[in-house]
Amino acid sequence: MKNRSEKLPGAETLTMPGRRRVISGLGAGAIAALVGGCTGVKLAPRAVDDSMAPRIGATWTYGYRSDWSAVAPRTLTYTVIAVDSQGIQDRLAQPDSPGSGGERLFTSAWEIAARPLTNLMVHEFSPYLLAFGDVPIGERVNVAMPPVEYGTTWTTTARAVGTEKVTVAAGTFDAMRIEILGTRLFVSGQMDSTADPVRLYATAWLAPAVKRSVRFTFQTQAARLNLLSRDHYELQRYQAG
Repeated sequence: MKNRSEKLPGAETLTMPGRRRVISGLGAGAIAALVGGCTGVKLAPRAVDDSMAPRIGATWTYGYRSDWSAVAPRTLTYTVIAVDSQGIQDRLAQPDSPGSGGERLFTSAWEIAARPLTNLMVHEFSPYLLAFGDVPIGERVNVAMPPVEYGTTWTTTARAVGTEKVTVAAGTFDAMRIEILGTRLFVSGQMDSTADPVRLYATAWLAPAVKRSVRFTFQTQAARLNLLSRDHYELQRYQAG
């Protein structure tokens, strides 16, 4: 079988460079939730709330790290380049790698974004969601996923569980905690049971004070329950623009 976890830079996928055969760190409850799957509601599109939206030129700097020692830490910056009633567009870059990254428009849709850098796929969950008005607490919402290149499609939902204090390098913030669960069917003969992701568990903390996420964790599992990725993103600096 072709090693599909070795991807060319720029491919939108939910795998990482190299296969990881590490026993899962998920708790039994989280695994049960993922395996069982959930259905959610689809929210109607919403316009940007100007009072909650960042300004053009606002910049956030994040530290990225993986639990795998072979994956080097990164510094990532996001800069808002456009804001209108329908969405917020930003640019992703690495300070030590000029020209890397790309631009992306975020609307009120709940989604997982996959943004390619050299030898790294950056994932994030609707980082400007608070700019589109109040987030429903406790309601499970359908989450759009990046297109799959192989195998079955994902079923992913998210639920806002409330506000909690989060401390990162940039400070301590009151942040909305949103938990994301995803699963897809494993098909024998078409997918690799140790290398193709079929479960996803992520958590995003969105802070009104900085108008974006302050922390995001993202991990995937294969059908054999070995962990394929465990990534952490934390806010280091914020400039309002």
